[in-house]
Amino acid sequence: MIEAFHSSCKISQHSNRQQLRNYWLHPKKD
Repeated sequence: MIEAFHSSCKISQHSNRQQLRNYWLHPKKD
């Protein structure tokens, strides 16, 4: 269970990194 938690954390961190990269490459015009 703990391993699954860590793996999900890694996945979430990776997705957050991609979102930040996309945000900087393509800034949102809010």
